[in-house]
Amino acid sequence: MGRIETLKNIKIFKNLTDAELKKLDAITTEKVLKKDEVLFREGDKDLSLYVLIEGKIKIINEITPTESKTLAVLAPTSLFGELSVIDGGERSASAVAGEACMLFVIDGVKFRALLDSDANIAAKVLKELVVEISARLRTTNEKLQDNINWGLIAKL
Repeated sequence: MGRIETLKNIKIFKNLTDAELKKLDAITTEKVLKKDEVLFREGDKDLSLYVLIEGKIKIINEITPTESKTLAVLAPTSLFGELSVIDGGERSASAVAGEACMLFVIDGVKFRALLDSDANIAAKVLKELVVEISARLRTTNEKLQDNINWGLIAKL
């Protein structure tokens, strides 16, 4: 399967036309990672958007220099790095290859410029991105509530 067909299978790009996907493809490159290779670290100023094509990526918070907490393990077709692309902020977690990986890297500066220059692409992508981020926030809220409940039960 080619890059354009692969991009079309990613949730936030599913409603783009072939012509719109070609514009996206023009700002996309491929990257290969070895197992345990760091893609980016928490605090990095990296504005790229990533799509995992093959392998697994671990999203982790580094608690101390020797301890970390795995927040998520991403599977193929996962999109990540969107928060820094949207708000221009630092990475909120680190991304490490859990096994050999192949990724699409979408240049964040060019991606933002594409959204600014093409209202149709922006509307389609941002709508799906809001749905994706909402689902992640809902999951985070459920985990937070579980932790609060666990703490309350532990006090009893």
